[in-house]
Amino acid sequence: MSFTYKLLVEGENYTLGNLMMFFIKKNYLVIYSSYEILHPLREILMISITLKRNVKINEVLKESLKTIKIFLKIIIKIVMWNKKLRMN
Repeated sequence: MSFTYKLLVEGENYTLGNLMMFFIKKNYLVIYSSYEILHPLREILMISITLKRNVKINEVLKESLKTIKIFLKIIIKIVMWNKKLRMN
């Protein structure tokens, strides 16, 4: 048996949706995940996540957000390093 959760995130769009889906789908506890923007003129992101049984959504989201944070830190370091190279 699996459980599907639907999360609404106001003030966000495809940028966060794509980023979250990329990392959430890599979690072995996730059976299915998707997102959609509910209306093109309103920035409301709806995320759907289906998890294996006995898995808490908080665990999956926490792990995914932790991985996203590491990923973004690496991207920032790369950008800053490239910027320093151009200045020299």
